[in-house]
This record gives sequence, C-alpha cells and structure tokens, in this order.
Amino acid sequence: MIVRELFPGKNELEIDPGTSSVAAGQIWYPKISGARFNFVIHSVSHEYQNSDSISNPIDRYFLKVIRSQSDLIITSGKTAKAEALNSSKFAAVAIITNHPDHLLIPAILEPSSNQVIVCSQTVPTITFRNSNVRFLKVQSQQITEVLDELIQATGSSAPVIEVGLSTALELARGDFFVELCLSVVSATSLQDASASVEVFLANLELEVELLQTLCCIDTYLFRFKALKRNH
Repeated sequence: MIVRELFPGKNELEIDPGTSSVAAGQIWYPKISGARFNFVIHSVSHEYQNSDSISNPIDRYFLKVIRSQSDLIITSGKTAKAEALNSSKFAAVAIITNHPDHLLIPAILEPSSNQVIVCSQTVPTITFRNSNVRFLKVQSQQITEVLDELIQATGSSAPVIEVGLSTALELARGDFFVELCLSVVSATSLQDASASVEVFLANLELEVELLQTLCCIDTYLFRFKALKRNH
C-alpha cells in the first residue's frame, strides 16, 4: 500500500500493514511530550462507538505506530469492553472503570508482557487472571482528575488516549490533549474526509491547528495540534 503525505509535504511510503516495521511510520508520528488522542471515524455512518468494527489494516498499522511512540495507553472500561481490548506489546495499558469486576476482556484474562492497570474508585472483589494486572484506586470521579492521578502514579509523559466521544469531550474541555490523531475510513475524497473531521471536532468543541494529512486509498489520517481554550 502506498501512503501519501498530502500536507505539509509530499512524501510517499510503501507500507505493508502485516510486515512493515512501526519504525517506518514513525517519520509521520514522532514522539511528543503530552497526551495524544487517537480516534477512527467512518465517513459514511459517522460511527463513534466501536473503532474495532470500522478499522482497516492501514489504520491499525498507524495505531501501532502511535502506540509505539507512547509510554501509556489509556482507555475507558466501556471502550475496552466494546473492543475486547488486548494488552499491548508497546506500552502499559490503563483502563478507567466504575466496574472493575466486569472487565472480562483479553487484557485482563490473558498473560501479558506489559502491565495492565485497572483504575477505579471501586476495589475489585475478584482476582485478575492476568498476573500482570495492577489495581490503582483513584480518589476522584472527574475524568481529568482521574487521569492526573494515573499519570502521576505511573510517571507517564507521553500517553495516548483511546476513549469514546463523551469522555473525549470532558478531556477536551479540560485542555488535556496536546495532539489529536483522527483516521477517517471509507472516504471518497479528501473533501469528504475533511467534512467528517469537521463534524467530529465540532462535537468536541475543540479548536485545532492542522499538522499533517496522510492518504492511503480511502483512508485519510489527520494529525492536529489542540489549541488551548480561553477559560
């Protein structure tokens, strides 16, 4: 597959999602200091709930690239269950949930090389099958404060956030994101993909600066700098 850079440059790269090293894609996704938000959007349905059902091989390849440049992967219990989340070989995974006993997902049930952190105000009553699961009791119910607790506890400086729209909106309102990485799949054109992104950003009530646009067949990948709000 040929991945083309549409903005700001005109570079091209041949990527085989099954065999190409993540190092190849890191030229477009350098490591940053601060939180990245990663999300995939279906251009036709504007599906926002389960990225696993709409994702494609090139989007999944760049998800691995983004994760490889992060030191902590943060998600919610709702998203983790919807996507039957696995642990990651690139970084620890942190799952924020009100119901830690209900996380019957591969990340919790199967052995992992990296740590899986369950974050909740509710202490679990079960023993997690994966011996590399760690429980972190948090004090707050506010998502921004929970993430602050989590990042302080782990020492993370480059987390990637993978959550649904409602949680992302709370974090956007708290100026939590430094960058947004948005993938639009099944788009007929750049104009089509850009329109989908504009709708999504409007839902987030977030102002951004475009840093990069990539294209591979009908998948468009956008990277934005999140602009701070005037509180």
